Amino acid sequence: LVSKRYLKMNGSISDRRVEIEEEGTREADLTGNIIVDVSLEFDGFPEIVMLPVFMTDEDGNSELAALNFEDILVPAMSDAPDTIYAELRLEYIYRHVASGWRTYAEWDDKVEYYQGSVVKKVPLFLKKDYLPSFYCIGLEEEDKPALKVKLSPEKEYLLQFREYRDASRFLAWLQHPSRRVDEAVLVGLKKLFYKGEPVTPGEVLENRLKIMPVY
Repeated sequence: LVSKRYLKMNGSISDRRVEIEEEGTREADLTGNIIVDVSLEFDGFPEIVMLPVFMTDEDGNSELAALNFEDILVPAMSDAPDTIYAELRLEYIYRHVASGWRTYAEWDDKVEYYQGSVVKKVPLFLKKDYLPSFYCIGLEEEDKPALKVKLSPEKEYLLQFREYRDASRFLAWLQHPSRRVDEAVLVGLKKLFYKGEPVTPGEVLENRLKIMPVY
């Protein structure tokens, strides 16, 4: 029994494949599963994530002391598919001894060969496997409006967090009853924006903004 297994990638790397060839020997066939570990490397894309720093005041209330910014490289796949698939192709030649198998020598064997191939689409990676678990505060609408921050006069950046708990504590800080609902939110000297306008705690409550995954 001789088999060849081809693994052909889909998408932008469709010209790449992994090929495995196996050949059986006497008293050793090719039964059993074959396991292949596949790793992919994507071009990196710089993202900015927020690391909130909280302090506890004399009354035991948690207060935001700073909002640090960190650059992180993530896969450059803004329109990433939910699942990355591969085409698995198995080509085989099966040698069947019709007679003469009782002797060790093969010269007296009468053999028959069966040849064929099987093609199957198999999943390789789910979206959650290769995209980071960042979180933001916004609404799950078509254009996914979310809170942003201006780090320069020219550009707004998505207010995204590495951990769910960081986003949760920040949202709780925004919605705390002690905050003036009609004053624009300031973190240091930086204002928070929602749909291009400075946002107030009252607008966060009114729009029912919530924590949601970025990807």
